[in-house]
Amino acid sequence: YLQLGRDKTYQMLKSGELPCARIGRTYRIQRRALDDWLARRAAESLTS
Repeated sequence: YLQLGRDKTYQMLKSGELPCARIGRTYRIQRRALDDWLARRAAESLTS
């Protein structure tokens, strides 16, 4: 879905770059929040 490696994904989750909620030791990402994040990133890359 993101076409990122596991290490890079966890790094982005820990830094807060990806939207998530942490429940215990597990990261949870809402599909809607992720889709919105991807759309914003796409819009930013088009305007840059």
